[in-house]
Amino acid sequence: MRTIILAATLFTLSACDVFEADTDTDLGAILSFTDPAQLVIPGAANVGQPFIVNARNFGDACVSFAGTEMEREDRIVEFRPYDRRELDEACADILRIIEHPVTLVFNTPGTVTVRIVGRRVPQNQLDTIVRQVVIR
Repeated sequence: MRTIILAATLFTLSACDVFEADTDTDLGAILSFTDPAQLVIPGAANVGQPFIVNARNFGDACVSFAGTEMEREDRIVEFRPYDRRELDEACADILRIIEHPVTLVFNTPGTVTVRIVGRRVPQNQLDTIVRQVVIR
């Protein structure tokens, strides 16, 4: 009887390791090798109308969306896309694009600066992409 309980306990502990893989969260890779930034942002938007800014990050089969932080001060918006990496997995060497959309609205006309902060790979250096949107 003790052998059966011990075996069931060991199986349960092993299953927990399989289903709860270790992960690491880091800034998304917004620039990869010589590829240009995958950034979707309009050149102009209308006052009071929402528009979407979307940073498309690069990753492999073990990388997935973890969240997006955004700070807004007056006419400057900065956002940081975060991705999650499975650490205990064998990862297929495929290119995965991870979407990080943010909706913005401005109620006065003028120029808005949008900054996306992320990593440049393979150097793993911090990098910032800056674009401007004219609010009309």
